[in-house]
Amino acid sequence: MKGDEGPIQISTMQNPPRVYSSDGLYDTIRGDSEVFIDEEEFGSKLAELNKDGYIEKTIFEDVPVYYAKSGLEWSEVAHTKDSIKKEILLLLINDPKHFFILQNTQKGKTQISSAEMKKWGQDQMKVVTFVILDNNSELAKQSGDAIKYFFGNQKYKEYMWMINSKSKGTVDEVRTYIDAYAAADSDDTNYPMPIICLLANEPQCNRMLQIVNHIDTKVRLKGSNLRYGMIWDEADKTYRLLRNKTLIIDGVELSCGSFILDKNAGLYRAGFVSATYGELLEEYAECANAYLPPVVISPEDEERYRALHHKEGITHKVPLARHTNNSYAMHILEENKAHFTTPIILQSGEMYYRKTIINSNTRTADMKELALWCKARGMFALVYNGVRGTNVTVYGEGIPEKSRKTNKIVLKELLFYLYKKLGLHTKPLVIIGNRKVDRGIGFHYCPRTAKEDKIDDIDGLGTLLTDGKESLIWTDEILGKVLDKDTAVQKAGRLAGIIGHSLQYHGAIDFWMDAKIEKLIREHNTIVDAVNTYRGVSAKQAVQNAKDAMPRVKDEEVDPNIYRIYKDEHIVRSVCEILGYGFKKTNNNSDGFKMTSLRTEKAVVSLTDAVKHVPKAKGGGAGGTQSRRYYPCYVDTSDNTTLRFVVIIEAGIDPAKVVECDERFPSLLL
Repeated sequence: MKGDEGPIQISTMQNPPRVYSSDGLYDTIRGDSEVFIDEEEFGSKLAELNKDGYIEKTIFEDVPVYYAKSGLEWSEVAHTKDSIKKEILLLLINDPKHFFILQNTQKGKTQISSAEMKKWGQDQMKVVTFVILDNNSELAKQSGDAIKYFFGNQKYKEYMWMINSKSKGTVDEVRTYIDAYAAADSDDTNYPMPIICLLANEPQCNRMLQIVNHIDTKVRLKGSNLRYGMIWDEADKTYRLLRNKTLIIDGVELSCGSFILDKNAGLYRAGFVSATYGELLEEYAECANAYLPPVVISPEDEERYRALHHKEGITHKVPLARHTNNSYAMHILEENKAHFTTPIILQSGEMYYRKTIINSNTRTADMKELALWCKARGMFALVYNGVRGTNVTVYGEGIPEKSRKTNKIVLKELLFYLYKKLGLHTKPLVIIGNRKVDRGIGFHYCPRTAKEDKIDDIDGLGTLLTDGKESLIWTDEILGKVLDKDTAVQKAGRLAGIIGHSLQYHGAIDFWMDAKIEKLIREHNTIVDAVNTYRGVSAKQAVQNAKDAMPRVKDEEVDPNIYRIYKDEHIVRSVCEILGYGFKKTNNNSDGFKMTSLRTEKAVVSLTDAVKHVPKAKGGGAGGTQSRRYYPCYVDTSDNTTLRFVVIIEAGIDPAKVVECDERFPSLLL
């Protein structure tokens, strides 16, 4: 058995333990690494795991073999700091039920998730898969189409459901299919694994909970081999939104969190997928301790991927000053007119005008105003917006101003269709939006294989036949003012993508933004890349390791002794009483945000900006003139549920009072 790297079969039971010899474990974990501990030290780690009660040892065919103790779960060992011990446990424990896929924007997360789901469909267990998507019908269609394309099998296309308010009777239909699927033989091709897609809103979540409860009941009461698996796409948004939403069924209060953590007899796996992690790793143990699986991205996709931190990503650092997003874009377009109006000559000899994504003001009227400004300067402009029913409106000399809905077509296909049918290739082109220039949605139309296809007629413009080679590649992005790091990462990610192979890619993508925002995005993207080099660690450990390994760039730091951070306004009131401060409650504005003034104007303020401003406040260690004792602020300035309070510790405060505050009300970390 020496040199056998795989697990050893020593039982015929349905779910036998994973059993390895010492040599098998050593060879599997070492892999091709030339730098690794010797076999004696490895044996010592096995002995320690055995002594600590994590693994068992027995003799099989005269050879010592190891397996995990009965019932051992990943959550029990996720905090283990020894990465080799953790990799041993990962091989011996049945698949961890929680995993985290953290990849940079537009790098193929849906494809990675689909590969994971495909493995579920090959298991002896009858897994019912739920894919929870951001509450955006266009993103849902884009993701659904990508899943169908990956599976390829027509049967999977037939048994993918979108649970939405327009689908009458969908829950009963799905339950009927699930029962037939459970009863069918595992090789019955008439009953492939059902894939159920839903948007992250309460009505659709309730429908999912009804179906999950149906599966859970069959597992608990009848020992069914049914299981449910969950893929939480854009998890930093979707999971935080729905985790604790409850539904009462037969007098029992149920939630997504309970079906993942407590009432989880039927849980197969739950995966959290995103390009940003927000507060998931701080707030939820199931995310922090989730296994970070090794992700295989094809060498072709790795080679073709471009983003801000890629060597072909060019950043132009333009101060925001007092600009609005619109005036910022106008300023950049005017000051760099030659850059934006001079056509690029591609390697093929094609003349290709620049195509720019603009993160504009939020008001529709402002978007139109910017579009008309661009039109007057010889550009074509698209406005991409809408809350109920998203539209793309075209502005250009000689082209009727007309809106086209995006509800029946993926955005990038619609953009390419309009680009070709309306002749938008003859001038510089901009697309203007704000809330829609955000997570998930792809702007580049860039086929990966030279396969002919067609886009059906829209508004009588006729069918468009495509050759699978020509692309619509966006060349520039003007980001504007974005206070929150995760939002900035997601917005800048609209210019990222697997585009390096395109005939219309000219060898660079250009980003225009403030230097501070650029630094945040670059650091985040670099950390995410580094996260995926770690093995045998939890998501939180991988992120922390990647952060610790980042080169330290000296920045303006604020002494943590002169401020404290809290989440609860009642705690802030108590802290102010202890410190002898007056407390004045801050009311919410019409959008549910608390505003404050760091300088002169009132605004919704980010947590990082509030902390940076502490030394400038009265008594905050710098002899400033402002007298405010605390700042309401937000981790994410677009999400009023991320409220925080920064309390200033005045220079003359009795240290004993500060100690009392810290003992009774520990401060949060920045």
